[in-house]
Amino acid sequence: MKRILLHLTLLLIVAACQQQEQEKYEIIQPDLEKIQTVSLHDYESISLDSTRFIGRIKRIIFYQEYLLLQSGEELYGYNRKDGSFLTSFSDIGRSEGEYISLLGVWIEKGKVAMYDYDAQKILYFNLHGDFLDEKRLMNGVNAFQQLCPLDTGYVGRRTYSNGEVPELSFYDRNGKYIKSIGERYLNSGIIINYPFYASEEAVLYSPYFRNQIEEISPGLCTIKYLVDFKRYNFFNDSNVDEFELLQELVKGKRVATCISNIYESDKYFCFQFLLNGLGARYCVYDRKLKIAKVFSFDDESYSVDSMHTFDDRVNIFVRMENDSVHYYTMPLGTLFEINP
Repeated sequence: MKRILLHLTLLLIVAACQQQEQEKYEIIQPDLEKIQTVSLHDYESISLDSTRFIGRIKRIIFYQEYLLLQSGEELYGYNRKDGSFLTSFSDIGRSEGEYISLLGVWIEKGKVAMYDYDAQKILYFNLHGDFLDEKRLMNGVNAFQQLCPLDTGYVGRRTYSNGEVPELSFYDRNGKYIKSIGERYLNSGIIINYPFYASEEAVLYSPYFRNQIEEISPGLCTIKYLVDFKRYNFFNDSNVDEFELLQELVKGKRVATCISNIYESDKYFCFQFLLNGLGARYCVYDRKLKIAKVFSFDDESYSVDSMHTFDDRVNIFVRMENDSVHYYTMPLGTLFEINP
């Protein structure tokens, strides 16, 4: 009898541990059969001086009253309230205050940080575009492609090379390599998007082509959200080369993947994703109601470039027929309350 009770007790402990393991992250289930189309013509737009940049917008940062926009190797500052041009941070060259290749941009303690991959240095500017300082890096084989501030250092997505290269690593405030994060390794050097979102105490990270959102703190890396697109889920194996996955997407199968532009507040978790064959879609997850809604902003008069969230507002950047760039902004609460 005692053995039976002991066996039952062990089973209950194991079951409880499994349940706790499952409850460590939230499962988000967007219903792609019920995508709500929102007409941007019902909202006012803000026009940007797009004559200054050519091609795809790589990176957008909202900070206070500023909007930073990277296109190609150029970085520009705008007034986010009226779209007026403020300054250029671009000065390509090899001297102090100049850069060769712009692979990363972020805000650090009120300063604009620009990562020059080729010269292995970080340049710092004030928000008016004035050069302040630069920091040389000496990481060698432990170099990174993309960086995000965390606590007293950084989280970096590593540079691909031969052998087993960890996908993520910690670096100190001087950009010096400290240690690796997790057990996942890079399998290509492709750069698809900026995969980080920084909060005050942690960094959220969205691995390419995967449905999990990881939370990285100075001492821990765990899955925080798992996005389940159900029958639209894409092949989610970290051992497959990203170039092979891109070739699968070219085949045109209707799948949901490439989660990017992640955002989190006390009430919402939001992200952009690709619904292959149809284009970019936007998901809003109400963290209190545990409800996810998906939106489309498509229209024949413009093409949607990207969707970014700041201060609980979604900002939809579109390219008009005359190639001008506008963006529309609306509160997440207003968007979430729109009925199908």
